[in-house]
Amino acid sequence: MKILSGLLAVIALLMMGIFVAGSMLPTEIKISRTIEIQAPVKRVFNIVNSFDEYNEWSPWYELDPNALYKTLGRSTGIGARFEWESNTPELGRGSQQIVDSAPYHFVKVELQYGLQGNGYSTYDLEATDATTTQFSWAYESDLGDGLLARYFGLALKKRLAQDCERGLKNLKRLAEASVEDSGGRSLEASLKTGINWL
Repeated sequence: MKILSGLLAVIALLMMGIFVAGSMLPTEIKISRTIEIQAPVKRVFNIVNSFDEYNEWSPWYELDPNALYKTLGRSTGIGARFEWESNTPELGRGSQQIVDSAPYHFVKVELQYGLQGNGYSTYDLEATDATTTQFSWAYESDLGDGLLARYFGLALKKRLAQDCERGLKNLKRLAEASVEDSGGRSLEASLKTGINWL
């Protein structure tokens, strides 16, 4: 009986520890990454303000190239909506919609992942000169008050940060593809520079 009582006490302490630790975890996910792109700001903006070329730089497309992808209504600017449906658990089904946009400066996208929740991606662009763009991708999502969601958020934040970094490299490659590198560097060498993981 004493052994059982001791075991229950240990379990109770562990549960209390999990609860206390969970209550101290962040209630939201925030990620921010920045990259320098050797392409005019207009070119970069036109890519991220539209879903026409989205799968060419999306970090999630490679999870299931055979998924159902579709654009509803307009494909560019505020109101443009993009949906996907996949049998791959990592991708699942969801949508993105551009909810705000300021030409050559800013784009905000609402993401919906069904049961996995919602979030917002914000793209900030700054022309450092006529042929160079400083591009920042920020993501945030409210995890709510649930302890399970907060613990899940720890793993999700790490995965999303990696996705974001991969997406920025893809975007850089796409935007620079039609721009000659006046410095004579290869595209591969260019991709290894100008990246700032904040």
